[in-house]
Amino acid sequence: MLSRKELHKSTINASKIFQNLLSLYPNAFVYIWNHPETGMWMGATPETLLKTERTKFVTMALAGTRKLQDFVENDWTQKEIVEQQIVTDSIVSKLKELGYTEEALKVSETYTSEAGSLLHLRTDISGTIKNDISEIGTIIRALHPTPAICGLPTKEAYNFINDHENYDREFYTGYLGLLNMTTEIKRSSRIRNQENQAYSSIRKDSSIYVNLRCLKYTEGEVAIYVGGGITKDSDAASEWKETVNKTRTMKAAL
Repeated sequence: MLSRKELHKSTINASKIFQNLLSLYPNAFVYIWNHPETGMWMGATPETLLKTERTKFVTMALAGTRKLQDFVENDWTQKEIVEQQIVTDSIVSKLKELGYTEEALKVSETYTSEAGSLLHLRTDISGTIKNDISEIGTIIRALHPTPAICGLPTKEAYNFINDHENYDREFYTGYLGLLNMTTEIKRSSRIRNQENQAYSSIRKDSSIYVNLRCLKYTEGEVAIYVGGGITKDSDAASEWKETVNKTRTMKAAL
């Protein structure tokens, strides 16, 4: 996946941009984050890298992009279907290398997923964590970077990106989210035994996302990051149009 950075003037403050993102993209992971050494970042990413609930985990293969308003049902090109399948196969392969068998993994049918004004091809992959909670880090390190944000073979694609993109992605295509967040699960109030009602269980869940559809904010200017997947069937004009469509996610909030 090759990418670029676009600079745009902004006349509204960071708080308002963030509020706009929350309003525009209710089904995405919307965030704002600031650190004195790295500046302020915000985004509305549609791509889950890893979610866990108790011992269950789920990840996704997300690739191919169409504008919602222009889409005709099942009008995906062969290039987009192949691109998405490459990502799915890579994720399944990496999980198998960690010891998850084909029987232990559940791979959904590929379907069209809506993300704001865009549509993507998506496949969900789920399973049960084999070991303790430390396995979460092992899975994340195995999955990232996926072919959707780096390419295949991973090492060669990574070196090509470093040699030819000619800019620093910084946190774009990295990952972020909520790790081991504590949730208290209380027993049902319908249980007659009052002693049982007094007990509750603590659950630790994680939701980690790939940092796509994001921008870096400085006073009066924002940097929008955007990229597209290149395969042997890619058409340069179509790939460029896809990246332009992706920038509209962030531009709509400006």
